[in-house]
Amino acid sequence: MLMKTIASILLAVLLFTFIDSKGAHLNPDHTTKPLEAPKKVVRDFLKWYKENRERLGTFRLVPVKPGDTTKSYRVDFRETEKYLSELKKSGFVSDQYIISFRKYFETADANLAKYPQYDGPAVGFGFDLVLKAHDYGEILDHLNKLKFVIKPVNADSTKVYVRFPTVIMALTLSRSGSTWLIDSLDYV
Repeated sequence: MLMKTIASILLAVLLFTFIDSKGAHLNPDHTTKPLEAPKKVVRDFLKWYKENRERLGTFRLVPVKPGDTTKSYRVDFRETEKYLSELKKSGFVSDQYIISFRKYFETADANLAKYPQYDGPAVGFGFDLVLKAHDYGEILDHLNKLKFVIKPVNADSTKVYVRFPTVIMALTLSRSGSTWLIDSLDYV
């Protein structure tokens, strides 16, 4: 009788352990539904960006000396790396996101070398680079009223569409382990 009781207890423990480990694999956050995690990442990233936008704006990606029309604009890659490092430290963006920004900076610099510019906002830098928008306030001022549509691509990739008053932002996220990260941000 004692052996049967011990065997039953061991069987129950093994069964609950198996069920718990399956549940943890399917929903690593335990407190949110699987599709809520990408939505939370997008919302938290936009809030983080709103709080840090001014500080990120202090990086002189294309340094300009007021009144100096003798030297054409060029991208300062040391500054862009510091800028990208701050974006990466946010914990919301993937390596793919950072790589695409690096390519953007390289292309912008090649264009500035090919078509020298001496005044005005540098071509490719006259807007908010992260939000890819001229009127970033229209986006950042509406963070409490966001409407989301989530379209899973597969178990480790999803698209999140965020409706703002005049635009729809489209973000692609990928999962690495239990963490969702932003790979790209565009508009539809």
